[in-house]
Amino acid sequence: AGAAVLTFSTVDRASFESIPRWKEKVENECGDIAMVLVQNKVDLLDHTVISREESEDLANRVALKFYRICVKENLNVSEVFEYLVELNSKKELLGRQTRSLIKNGSIGLPKLAAPDPVIEDLTNDDEAITEKPLKLRTKGRKSLQDRIECSIL
Repeated sequence: AGAAVLTFSTVDRASFESIPRWKEKVENECGDIAMVLVQNKVDLLDHTVISREESEDLANRVALKFYRICVKENLNVSEVFEYLVELNSKKELLGRQTRSLIKNGSIGLPKLAAPDPVIEDLTNDDEAITEKPLKLRTKGRKSLQDRIECSIL
């Protein structure tokens, strides 16, 4: 996915409380993608189960831009998607620029402390020393930053 809309309903407390878990799940599955927080059904504010302060506090805690919308009345719906397109484009551009800088050598990959490639065999002092190759693996995430951060097996 290139973007995600994390949505909770004005009249559904459980959907509101699930937002932090959904954000974490999206990040774990998709990496650093464009995301936005949306409160839907603002036409039902007379029946709200979430205060204005709570919803704004949630937006601050999850560090996402926050929109109040009403799909039924098409209030702010296009603004949400316009924002996501713009944010996704910025993230894509930044990713391309970073990949280009790495490829051209303008910025280097993080330095890993390589172990001594020659290890003494202490079981038999007369034996030759052996080489142990350095194996790298990514952490399994898909963002550029995660691909460059490697760990030693």
